[in-house]
Amino acid sequence: MQSHPPASSYKNKTIDNWDDICILFGSDRALGDSAEQYDGAAQAMDEEMTSEGMSTSTGSVSKKVKKDRLADAVTSFANSFNEYVQSKINMTSKAGGKEIHDVVSKVDDILRHQVLKAVKKFMNMPDEFQMLKDLPEDEKLDWILLCLEE
Repeated sequence: MQSHPPASSYKNKTIDNWDDICILFGSDRALGDSAEQYDGAAQAMDEEMTSEGMSTSTGSVSKKVKKDRLADAVTSFANSFNEYVQSKINMTSKAGGKEIHDVVSKVDDILRHQVLKAVKKFMNMPDEFQMLKDLPEDEKLDWILLCLEE
């Protein structure tokens, strides 16, 4: 602390990831005859990862195999979720305007402007339209009027 008095406030403080910082910014480099250069080191690591992924030893599973398992699990989940969404879309497919108009206009005692309002409303509400189709004839007008009030 004698050479750098302003740094005295950092005495006895821990710095997260100090080892990683030293590796990244450290100036010590291997320079001897048998020192491995970057290209050689990268190639050696690639070969090591390839050989670990192919090994059949009963030891620990390599990172590549673990990543593959995770990728397979995520892919499987995505596929099953996609199937679920597609089944829901197919189950509640929107009815066309002509179909809605045909069903609503057959209801007894409904006025023309109520038919048009109901068609507009049921175009965006497939569940309510399905309910209308499932109701007995004497309750359909009440259901349409209830939906139009909302």
